[in-house]
Amino acid sequence: MAELAALGHGVEELALEPSPEYAPAFRVLWQAGAAGLPAEGDEQLALLEPLTRWLVGRGRALGARELAAALTTLAAFERSVIRQFTHVDAVITPSLAMTPRPLGWYDPDDAEENFAQQVRYTPFTSFLNVTGLPAITLPVDVTDAGQPMGVQLIGRPGGEATLLAIGAQLERRLRWQRRHPPQW
Repeated sequence: MAELAALGHGVEELALEPSPEYAPAFRVLWQAGAAGLPAEGDEQLALLEPLTRWLVGRGRALGARELAAALTTLAAFERSVIRQFTHVDAVITPSLAMTPRPLGWYDPDDAEENFAQQVRYTPFTSFLNVTGLPAITLPVDVTDAGQPMGVQLIGRPGGEATLLAIGAQLERRLRWQRRHPPQW
């Protein structure tokens, strides 16, 4: 944030209005999306990862009313987010809620736990899939282990040019192109 201010950008804190109905509706959307995967019968379903198989099963069990209710909820959420962002050119969030996870961190067997882990790891990105707002992720720092960490810039509808301009300014200021892993 200090780097953006140093570039002359106004910076203010913004918190999205709570939406307790968002997460359950988003889960329904993911399940419904998976329902269309071309995997039929036990033999093909067995080839899927447990999480994907779980999403497919849950999605195919959804009723039309449940899906319609979720879509209505998400449409209202979309309008709310866009309204909340109208007074700013861009919003910055962390890209991820945690440092890069080690191999094996996601539960390979318990699909519901795996889904919950993914939600905890990427809480700042799913709502952009729903709203359709433009976003870019920029590496801005590294962990003590040398793993890149990023921020996500979110724009207004049609605001891609603004995001790319801010992103280019930030990358030049941080000289990210000169950074590389120690083993290089």
